[in-house]
Amino acid sequence: MQKVEQEFAFTSRKLPQVIMVSRAYLFTGYARLPAGIAAGELYRVVSLGVKVDAEGRILAADCTLATQLSREFFAGLLVGNNLLTEMDKIVKLIEEHYHGDAQRALIAALRVAGEKCLAYFNQI
Repeated sequence: MQKVEQEFAFTSRKLPQVIMVSRAYLFTGYARLPAGIAAGELYRVVSLGVKVDAEGRILAADCTLATQLSREFFAGLLVGNNLLTEMDKIVKLIEEHYHGDAQRALIAALRVAGEKCLAYFNQI
């Protein structure tokens, strides 16, 4: 990491800022949630974000489920798998282990993120 001093408009002081050069990428997907579930009452769509490395391996994941336990459990199903080459495996893991009402919406959002990831890596 490289530290640099940068002057910000709101102050005349120079504040330290850490710049990280990373080979990680963030892809997102969205899907409509079913009516009547807690997350559906908070949000109308589920939002999913996956951080992947340059080979497509999922480093981190997050989504807009209603409880922290659900978000962490779902992320645990994804991390370590490859978004580019293991989509069917990931979907099977979700179907076998996540039995919440948002299952289909999460899979749909994941597929959208996967399509964005594939399109990006095909163009570079």
